[in-house]
Amino acid sequence: MQRLLILVVALGGLLAGGCGSGNSGGPSSAPTVKPPVQTITDPKGAFSGRNVVRHGTTVKIGPTNLGRILVDRVNKPLYLFTRDGKGPSRCYGECALAWPPLLTRRPPRAVAGAKSALLGTSRRSDGALQVTYDGQPVYYYRGDPPGIVRCQGVAEFGGTWYVVKASGTALRS
Repeated sequence: MQRLLILVVALGGLLAGGCGSGNSGGPSSAPTVKPPVQTITDPKGAFSGRNVVRHGTTVKIGPTNLGRILVDRVNKPLYLFTRDGKGPSRCYGECALAWPPLLTRRPPRAVAGAKSALLGTSRRSDGALQVTYDGQPVYYYRGDPPGIVRCQGVAEFGGTWYVVKASGTALRS
């Protein structure tokens, strides 16, 4: 029972930290063990474990407090991580707990202003397929509710996090 309490307190501390409170991303931020199961949103917008989408994950351009940007089907903002560039994800472990990757099991679908030609996937080290937009892996920020961007331009885990414009470029504002 005491171990469970310690685990709950430790996880609570990790999740309570806001954007900008994580690891600065130096060499020690690289994973040394297989990453944990990543969490992403379910259809109702709550975090609920591994994505179980049976069709391609949908992305669109939707309204947020920063204007119209790339979002998932329930308007949760999507971010790119400058440390990734147009390569595979470099966000695992604590990084992926704070910034869950957008995963899919089938080719992703673009609707409502998102560009199909920019959509793709990248294989994560655990075998999961992460959605990419213009070649860049995309992520959620765990603390963002639908339509609200809270961590734009935050330097964390060795890179900077930006929401994504319809063109696939970072919104740098």
